[in-house]
Amino acid sequence: MIDVPTITIKSPAKINLWLRISGKRSDGFHLLETRFLPLDLHDTVTLTKNTPSTGITCTTSDPQIPTDQKNLAVRAITALAETVSAKLPDAHIHIEKRIPSGAGMGGGSSNAAAILLTAPQIFPELTASSETLHHIGSKLGADVPFFLCGSPQDATGIGDALAPADFPHRLPILLIKPAFGVSTPWAYQSLATATPPSHAPLAPQSTPWGTLENHLEAPVFTKHIFLAHVKSWLLTQPGVAAALMSGSGSTTFAILEPGTDATALAETARSQFGPTTWIHATHTIPS
Repeated sequence: MIDVPTITIKSPAKINLWLRISGKRSDGFHLLETRFLPLDLHDTVTLTKNTPSTGITCTTSDPQIPTDQKNLAVRAITALAETVSAKLPDAHIHIEKRIPSGAGMGGGSSNAAAILLTAPQIFPELTASSETLHHIGSKLGADVPFFLCGSPQDATGIGDALAPADFPHRLPILLIKPAFGVSTPWAYQSLATATPPSHAPLAPQSTPWGTLENHLEAPVFTKHIFLAHVKSWLLTQPGVAAALMSGSGSTTFAILEPGTDATALAETARSQFGPTTWIHATHTIPS
């Protein structure tokens, strides 16, 4: 076997084209229906064999991202070793971050999936079946199994029951995220008590790609009216076909009409929302 000392992999972001909460399990987890779409925007995850007896080490380009067991990528390789009853490998993880944290775009979950996919290529003793990887991923986070697939998926259950989505579209997307993030557990916990402003743009949007709606907008817009303002503003802009909050936020995405100048709209958004707002033009990755 060829010794592969290091592997680098793209770790994509995602948006939820819709997110509907259909109930709640007895263990407190919410049941949902969603369509995950991967984006061209990605982190870069590099896994390298470490010096013997050093264990797992981790660095990131974002000083706000934890590098201990709070990091999902570190937890992923640890869980993989435990599941296959292998010794924890001596490995170094470096994550070059481009996906903002607390954004509702699955950056941490994507990093974890990248490690689950690459670790067996460097450490054969960590080889596991796709079913085992899916099981490990679902324990790490509901979005991780989607990122193991790498293509558009429809999800039910708590988000880990997946089916390939027929989605041949390469849609131009504009992403807007303010300086603050949103806690996913808080957003779900606040569903029952949400009282969003009457003018908040929550109505489902009929589009050629499906009916866009996100039930988590209600609690998030209740606390963060600024995000409702961002969505309302996007819906009034020329060339915007639809706009929605992704996941639990705080990113709002706009689907742009063909021929729309995404760069020009991004500049307009920067002048509208200020220099602390992260704005990025990208596109969906089709099936």
